[in-house]
Amino acid sequence: MKKILFTLLLTIPFLGFGQTSNLEETLRNSVWKITLEETGWTNIIVLNDVGSFGMISNLYGVPVVYNTEEEDWKIVKVDGKEKVVITFTNRFLVLSGNVYNRTMSGTYVNTNGLSGTWKGEKLD
Repeated sequence: MKKILFTLLLTIPFLGFGQTSNLEETLRNSVWKITLEETGWTNIIVLNDVGSFGMISNLYGVPVVYNTEEEDWKIVKVDGKEKVVITFTNRFLVLSGNVYNRTMSGTYVNTNGLSGTWKGEKLD
């Protein structure tokens, strides 16, 4: 009996690891147009597996494709509700918000202290 109890105590904490949320499954491999409302800055991002995404940016006046470890996304729970967090360039810009059917929206902040609202539109 002690052996069974010991085995259960060791394995139960690990049962939740590796599980993904429904929101993660929905967002994986989706393409979004992200716009910062106050500045009009726009990016096209492809959410790959959680933790990475590719993007096409017009920051320099021409489209540039990025897919580095400096960009990531994840789902977090706040007050029991799932939210998306998208970070650009080693957390230079952090977006946080809610996901709806074909849209996302929320707030952003960057390391220079700028903040505001953003929206995302799902592209097919």
